[in-house]
Amino acid sequence: MAFATGRVRILHAARIFPGSRFRSRALGAHQPLDSFVLDCLHGCSGIRRLPRGAPGRDLVLVSYRVRDGNASSAEKANPPGHFAGGPTGKRRNRLTCRICGKTDTGALYQSPKWSRCHACDVWFRSPMPSEDEVTSYYEGAFEPGTGDVLHSMHATDIGLAQQFANLICAGIPSASWRGSDILDFGAGEGDTSAFLRSLGAQVAVVEPHGFRHCAAKGLIAFRSLQEIPPHTQFDGIIMTEVVEHLTSPLQTFQELNLRLKKGGWIFVTTPNSGSLRSTLAKNRWSECRKFGHLFLFSRRALTVALRAAGFQMVHQCRGIVQFSRNPLRFLSQALLQTLRIDGQLRFLAVK
Repeated sequence: MAFATGRVRILHAARIFPGSRFRSRALGAHQPLDSFVLDCLHGCSGIRRLPRGAPGRDLVLVSYRVRDGNASSAEKANPPGHFAGGPTGKRRNRLTCRICGKTDTGALYQSPKWSRCHACDVWFRSPMPSEDEVTSYYEGAFEPGTGDVLHSMHATDIGLAQQFANLICAGIPSASWRGSDILDFGAGEGDTSAFLRSLGAQVAVVEPHGFRHCAAKGLIAFRSLQEIPPHTQFDGIIMTEVVEHLTSPLQTFQELNLRLKKGGWIFVTTPNSGSLRSTLAKNRWSECRKFGHLFLFSRRALTVALRAAGFQMVHQCRGIVQFSRNPLRFLSQALLQTLRIDGQLRFLAVK
């Protein structure tokens, strides 16, 4: 690939030196550089560092606009921002990740619009829905007759609650339900909380939109974490299918950490963006098409989030959870869970 030696318009400056070399992803070869200024497009996916020790390894590739000087035939055939192999690819939008704080982010899907942090692997809506849109969605989700899988809230049923309780006891041998103070954060209609109460736990729930459903079952219910008396702490916190709905997951994890007693635990379930179905369906995956889902986590992303919030001993729960009574479906689900590519993440962490 040849370059003009005339002046160029600078969009993102980078220091280069005569004789430096760069690798073109399109050509797959090192090319010499003369002494001129490149217009390095900020966040272009074609930009790439050379291996350590290679000449000019701190130089990044390369898009430019010639303002004067004679352009070569290669340049005329490939307009600015393109290489011989075609477009440079998706440009990263440089949004700051709300989980790891880095800006190594880029567009993932256009319909619906999702971005992904390449540093911690979390997916997030881009742009985020407004507070009014989210509030309207949740208020409608608890109305009778909202049975559509893409628009309704599905509480954990008693069967799943029992299986989750067994997972917690297996992962935290010291855990005991009788007499324990448990917080069900994002309790839905309160079925899990009612089951834990039947085991002897003292359960409080936080549920801003299904508050009335929980209170009707005799549960100690709060609309927000801030309503709970400030010095109240818990032995354990349960978050089933909640974190994907939060606008600031890391901040919420940090606040929940402060609400735990020393040695207390948190149990989190959420859709698995690294699942087989997600990989195959891509933007048709049902979990990324639900309006209320603002963040989606892989194993790595959820581990990063929990550790960043101050939790220790972060691990994925072992054990098979039965979601279906159909024998064939259960066998397939068990296989996916064994390979850890099933549709749900189930994590435990300790303060």
